[in-house]
Amino acid sequence: MVLCFFYTLSKSTPRSAVAQLHRWIVLNTELHARLEELHFKPRQRALTTLQHETILRFLGEP
Repeated sequence: MVLCFFYTLSKSTPRSAVAQLHRWIVLNTELHARLEELHFKPRQRALTTLQHETILRFLGEP
């Protein structure tokens, strides 16, 4: 969840930060497909190391 705050500049609630990150994942079809391969679930609260690295690779450093 901390990753969500970095991408939203820490100006949002935890719920809205998670929602925004989820929207970016859904809109990026390549990222979404890769995360599905890594068994990412939409309501997942903790990321595996590979999932975290994949998000950084596609979205860049926050």
